Amino acid sequence: VAALGPESVTIYQTEMPHNTRLYQEFSTGSLPGELPSWDEKRRRLDAGMALLERSGYTIVSGYNAVRDPRKHRFLYQELGWSGADLLALGVAAFGYVGGVHYQNAATLTAYEAALESGRFAFHRARLLTGRERAVREFILQLKLGAVDDARFHARHGVHLEEAFGGIIQQCDEE
Repeated sequence: VAALGPESVTIYQTEMPHNTRLYQEFSTGSLPGELPSWDEKRRRLDAGMALLERSGYTIVSGYNAVRDPRKHRFLYQELGWSGADLLALGVAAFGYVGGVHYQNAATLTAYEAALESGRFAFHRARLLTGRERAVREFILQLKLGAVDDARFHARHGVHLEEAFGGIIQQCDEE
């Protein structure tokens, strides 16, 4: 990919939720091969990002590298991971609006039926508590490489050290 020289590269790690059919087929041996371990996925991501940096890219998030960070901003990550609302459009899409995390209908039939009858195509939704919103935003901002304490305090009424000091210290020790 680096040899092709695109303006932006995103490396997505292999994600396979335990409740999916594909995961079950790998787990039972119905499909050949093994799922990579967390350590292997991290090794691959680290190697890919290091190669991109050596090729002149700037790492702008835990998964994204760009040739020119001023010119090529990935606003979906930048804004969404900083707590902005995200309207989900499409089958099984996930969204976050006004503190509600939701998923649309998981099949095309259910999605179309909801829209044709003038309803939202929600499959499930959860109103997050204040603490859950803070945790969500903290974790997402870690993907951007930094969490601004003053901004976090203004949004959630608590400083990072108060909310996550023990966890941060534990990670530093590991």
